[in-house]
Amino acid sequence: MKITQKNWKKHLFKAVKESVVSVNIPLERVFKRSLMRRLKERGGFWYSTEMRGLAGIPDIVGCRDGLFIGIECKRSSKYKPTRLQAYNLDKIRLHGGFAMVAHPGNVAEVMAKLEQFLIDRGCLTPIQPSTQVLA
Repeated sequence: MKITQKNWKKHLFKAVKESVVSVNIPLERVFKRSLMRRLKERGGFWYSTEMRGLAGIPDIVGCRDGLFIGIECKRSSKYKPTRLQAYNLDKIRLHGGFAMVAHPGNVAEVMAKLEQFLIDRGCLTPIQPSTQVLA
């Protein structure tokens, strides 16, 4: 259907309605940045693969006490990892690393499982807020 002076409002309303998503669900990048802040506060090396074009690589990768960590971020629990993402998370686990899918509803669970993973692997320090100041 062609947009004319008579029907432009109808098309605009339809476009806006289709582009609006649930207001309660943050964008994935907003959630990812928030999770990165929490991880960095607790020490270790963390890197976001955001906008790097690395298909299947977890959104957040890190190293804490010599252990590799991969966290795939999703906007909400209804979004699932792709087959390639799931495959890579399984490979990380297979080789002794920590891998999990995180979304706004399970951040506390992810942090608790990560801490338990580190303790189980004999790390000297459980996750604690970093006291190191960068010069």
